[in-house]
Amino acid sequence: MSKKLIGSMCIILFISSIFSGCLVYQTNEPQGFIVYSMTSSLGGVNENNFDFTKYSYSIELTNENLINTKIISVEPILKDSIRDMVLDDNLAVDVNKIVSPGDTITIEGALIIDTKGLSKDEILNLEPFIAGIKVNSKTTIDFNY
Repeated sequence: MSKKLIGSMCIILFISSIFSGCLVYQTNEPQGFIVYSMTSSLGGVNENNFDFTKYSYSIELTNENLINTKIISVEPILKDSIRDMVLDDNLAVDVNKIVSPGDTITIEGALIIDTKGLSKDEILNLEPFIAGIKVNSKTTIDFNY
C-alpha cells in the first residue's frame, strides 16, 4: 500500500472516532414535566338529572427537570369534539406546590359536560376528552456562591 493511502485511512479512522465519541455522549433524556399515568371516570352529576355528565380525572405529573419547580396550575387541553359541551370555561386546577426533581404530584380535576340527548355509547365515543395539559410553572435558579 502506498503511504498516501495509509495516511488517508488513518485520517478517516481518526475523524470517525471523533464523531462516534461525540455521539456516545448525546442523550435524549426527558426534561420538563412528564405524564406517566392518567385515570378518568364518567358519572352522573346527581341522580335526578341525566342531562349532565361528570368527567373526573387524575393525572400523575413527574418533574424530570434537574431543579425544583413550582407548579402554579395545571389546565387540561380539551379535544375539539368536547370543548363546546363543557359548561365551565375555567378548567385550571390550582396546585401551588414545589416539586423536586424526580418527584411525582397527582393532579385531580373534573369537568361537567352537557350530554343532553346523547346515549351512553355516544358519550363514550367522544373519549378521550383530554388531548394534553398546560402546566403553569415557575422555576427559581439560585446562585451558589
